[in-house]
Amino acid sequence: MKKTTKYIALLLSGIALTCFAACSDDEWTAGPAVEQDCISASFGDIDVEADGNYIELEDTDPTEVTLTVTRDKTDAAATVAVEVLANTDNVFSIPESVAFAAGEAESELTITFDGAKLKEAYTFEVALDKSAVNPYKGSGYACYTIQRLKWVTIPGTFKFQDWTATQYNGAGTKYDVVVQRVEGENQYRILDPFKQSVADYTAGTKTEGITVDEPDEQLFFRVNPSSNTVTFDSYFTGYIEKEKAAIVGFCTEDYMGVADVDSKYNKDSKLITFHVYYYASNQNPKIAHLIGQKEAYLEVSDDFALIPPPAKED
Repeated sequence: MKKTTKYIALLLSGIALTCFAACSDDEWTAGPAVEQDCISASFGDIDVEADGNYIELEDTDPTEVTLTVTRDKTDAAATVAVEVLANTDNVFSIPESVAFAAGEAESELTITFDGAKLKEAYTFEVALDKSAVNPYKGSGYACYTIQRLKWVTIPGTFKFQDWTATQYNGAGTKYDVVVQRVEGENQYRILDPFKQSVADYTAGTKTEGITVDEPDEQLFFRVNPSSNTVTFDSYFTGYIEKEKAAIVGFCTEDYMGVADVDSKYNKDSKLITFHVYYYASNQNPKIAHLIGQKEAYLEVSDDFALIPPPAKED
């Protein structure tokens, strides 16, 4: 799973801290009262990897997800009703309640979606019975969008070059990578684009102040077949600056809040260029900083071709 969501949150939190000082104080009003016998039930983790509230599943993955439900007051058995607020095309089978045995602090809510079609996005939105939820402790609300995709490996040789590899492993460093696309779509992913780079750095001469961690296992991008413009998801490179600032490659949209017009696919040179803002991301705004705007590149195989856009109807 991408680890970048938390780094985007850190970037935005730094902006929020800056803006907070300029905000005026709102008039305080009392929150809702909590009943003494409230068990303080709330949703916890989900058993699949999620990017925020988006879950991407392989076509071979099980068509179910399980949400952990926790509670604070565990002295007696309890059953908490589950309200369904949204269910796209009624594809999700959602239990009407979640049960706890006496002394049990956790239970599970398993949601199935056997009828979910490939490529279609489906959303479920659920809430625990308000009487069982303490609004000051956890959340009794959960919302996820699920999409099942079939990825196919594209034959040929692909080479990826990220600025961090050049910076820390030597000029011109590039690596052979595996590239996949969603079947029939111009939606792509590079598998383990930074794994070898980080391994080489670990085995080689170290740069002062730079450490490494597990990088993102995939780099996602899309290509518009009409304009050859490229959009990509921000990514964690695996490199960490001094004072634990993770080096993240932000796309223009995440960093600047505007559309990316500089990332391109050149079909003549068979080169995809990613316009990247490298940022040292840290919760401490005094440490977090922009490293610089650089380019990353993917050399595609000679026989690589985009999926043509749909034919226009007469």
